[in-house]
Amino acid sequence: NSSGSIIAGATSSSYTPPTASTGTLYYYCVVTNNSCGSATSRVSGAITVITPSVGGTASSDQTICSNTQPANITLAGNTGTVQWQVSSDNSIFNNIVGATSSTLTSAQMGAITATRYYRAVVTSGVCSSVNSGTVTITVSPIATVNAVANQAVCNNSSTTAINFTTTNTGG
Repeated sequence: NSSGSIIAGATSSSYTPPTASTGTLYYYCVVTNNSCGSATSRVSGAITVITPSVGGTASSDQTICSNTQPANITLAGNTGTVQWQVSSDNSIFNNIVGATSSTLTSAQMGAITATRYYRAVVTSGVCSSVNSGTVTITVSPIATVNAVANQAVCNNSSTTAINFTTTNTGG
């Protein structure tokens, strides 16, 4: 509670520190009575202004085959701690246990068989959490071909056409 700087205009018994700059400051006051001298308060507790949470940018959407692992998803430009989440409907998200770094690994996502949505929740200190953009992992079904019935035909005679059907509409 010495060697401080006078704060212009701060002359009441209450003071609200500004939050425009990040960092940690301590405050104290000096009360002066012209005829009786002055008294100096004890130092306040640390007043720490924290950088707000920034969700950052998650890597691009992916399209994969069913029952395979997607490539890693990375987060850049974020400020704060990270918690990755997953959703099957892009509405209700759940935390992925242990997924707290800027990279969500393919092993953490595992082999998936249906489209999934991933995002990071980023929290800087006591500031409100914010979400990154959502990464969509679209799953393409594996192509299957239905079996064709056996046919027996005589040599040099006509046959019935063979029709194959598949379950993969994108193939």
